[in-house]
Amino acid sequence: MPLRSKILAVPAYRQKYLQYVRTIAEFKMESETIGPVIQQFRSLLLEEMKVDTRSATSFDAFNSMTSAASGEKPASGLYKFLKDRSAFLLAHDEIKRVASIENVSSKTEALSVTTSGPKPSVAINEILASNKKSQKDPQGEMEDWIELFNHGDADVDLSGMYLSDNPENMFKWQIPSGTVLEVGKYLVIWADEDGGDTGLHANFKLSIKGESVTLVHRNVLVDKVEFGAQKSDVSSGPLGSLQGPWKELTPTPGAANRPLE
Repeated sequence: MPLRSKILAVPAYRQKYLQYVRTIAEFKMESETIGPVIQQFRSLLLEEMKVDTRSATSFDAFNSMTSAASGEKPASGLYKFLKDRSAFLLAHDEIKRVASIENVSSKTEALSVTTSGPKPSVAINEILASNKKSQKDPQGEMEDWIELFNHGDADVDLSGMYLSDNPENMFKWQIPSGTVLEVGKYLVIWADEDGGDTGLHANFKLSIKGESVTLVHRNVLVDKVEFGAQKSDVSSGPLGSLQGPWKELTPTPGAANRPLE
């Protein structure tokens, strides 16, 4: 089996690939984005194409292929090809089911996180940074985990939200498309850097010495928690109220928080 096929057989890698294809089709093929690039190379080649006697195509064909649409003139040549290709890709069954994704570094530069704006009814409810025996992930491994809780009155689509343990880059890991948290339910995300594995696996691990974890929707900070040094198999989270202080807990991944026993 070719390496490409092996990589795309991994669900997490396939989804990431499809998300990048969607991003290219949705944003990078727009005439406003790609047009200046076409015109830059058109200007570079124009005079040479006029005098090139060995060209496999005529100057008129080159001129038509690279001319931008203007006024009543419809898109043609490269512009029409890119427009049609974008429409074809965005209509693909797999591609239209995933959210677009942007390069993390450019997103970090483009967006500044704010605390104002609509926030989904989701909170970071429990964290365990040293899991020795609390619960295994789908691969049978003991890994760090973060638990989210839907405290609202409607299901929440988590697709495209971001979790991070780095205050300087709150767009570190994007929650996969199709991840829905039902009312009153809990969701465990494994912080183990095992993105190629089946299930929800963030691309960072937690520090047993303590750190901060953030949840961001678009550029709005939904929740931020700071936890101190932990002991193995002793989690941290609030008791009784989400607004209450964080305490040491008996780990209960996927269930209501319980006092340390």
